[in-house]
Amino acid sequence: MVDVFGATSTTGDVLSGVNLHGKRILVTGVSAGIGVETARSLAAHGAQVVGAARNLAKAKTATAQVLNEGTFNVGGFETIELDLADLKSVRRCADALLAKTPSVYAGFVMLATNLVAR
Repeated sequence: MVDVFGATSTTGDVLSGVNLHGKRILVTGVSAGIGVETARSLAAHGAQVVGAARNLAKAKTATAQVLNEGTFNVGGFETIELDLADLKSVRRCADALLAKTPSVYAGFVMLATNLVAR
């Protein structure tokens, strides 16, 4: 495992030797780029990943290839609509996630955000 990470580090470098089985992680920005790669790598290491995006259709398109490759088969992956600039969207997302989580102890262990200005 690498002790120091930098501009050339990959998700594989960062998660080398990490077992995320049983961990539930919310990743924002799964409609493109680093959000998709973050979700892919976390799920490949066993995490149950919930991928959030403003545009669900775009997120499903962006993650389709990874889903078809079976990368998420080690962990799990689902998408949910979330626009962090819209408080009503945040509330709808939170309500939907809470409805799926019967216990506070079954909640998320990490939030990986990929925020960009628009």
